[in-house]
Amino acid sequence: MRQGPVKQQRIAEAREAARTARELRERKARRRKVLIPLVATLGVLVVVAGILVVLALQPKSAPAAATANGPKNMISGGIAFTGKNGQLAPVETAALKKAEEPRPTSWPSNDTRAHIQTYIDWTCPACRAFEAQYAGTLQSMVSSGQATLEVFPVAILDRNYTTNYSTRAANAAACVANDAPEKFLSVQNVMYEHQAEEGSAGLSTDNILKLVHSAGLSSSDVDSCIRGTSFAAWVAAQTGRVASDDALMLTTNGLRGFSTPTIVVNGTAWDRTSDLDAFLKGNG
Repeated sequence: MRQGPVKQQRIAEAREAARTARELRERKARRRKVLIPLVATLGVLVVVAGILVVLALQPKSAPAAATANGPKNMISGGIAFTGKNGQLAPVETAALKKAEEPRPTSWPSNDTRAHIQTYIDWTCPACRAFEAQYAGTLQSMVSSGQATLEVFPVAILDRNYTTNYSTRAANAAACVANDAPEKFLSVQNVMYEHQAEEGSAGLSTDNILKLVHSAGLSSSDVDSCIRGTSFAAWVAAQTGRVASDDALMLTTNGLRGFSTPTIVVNGTAWDRTSDLDAFLKGNG
């Protein structure tokens, strides 16, 4: 029997629907073949990412002193000055080698001078105030032969700036001590005079170099050292040593710890509350 046009159209539509349904099933099957391993792979990546985040959040160990090369003229961790012909003269020493602990500066056993040590941070406002009030007295005592002066730069105030300015400043101190120790106190003076405000980024490296040059120090070696933060590892190790030295810790408002400036005369730390002149006389 011959089929009519309507019936033929319905048969064609049914075949087309069947074909469409078959293709849809085949596409779903193909997608499952791709998605199953893809989801498994993504799951692995999520786990790995989680591990990496955990590792990133682990506290980083501080730079070890054994890996930090030290600057010349600071084998004790500080740069020492004595009086010579009415002037301050730096005590020259070799550099602190890797795995070598700092050695205290040795003075003659019959030495009657007051041996003054200052632990300072060039970015510290209290250090600037201390220097403004007492630097003249201390340096006069040294130049006249009444005392020696040993300056220990540290970097404890990076948290007070939006960059690691404290470390960069202490690195500059080490660079100057290494290559131009006779200019150290002059550079220290201009760094205090132009000290950056806490909470800021601190002085840029270019501005630090401008101040170094303004102190009469023009040295490509010093410039390169400052730009490259060559002694940053030493600064970190030195700061860690100093800040954990119980002999340098003072109790303030019931809290014991290290802060700058810390002044030590013949092994005794100044409590920062008594008169410094009287303290110097009593411990000299």
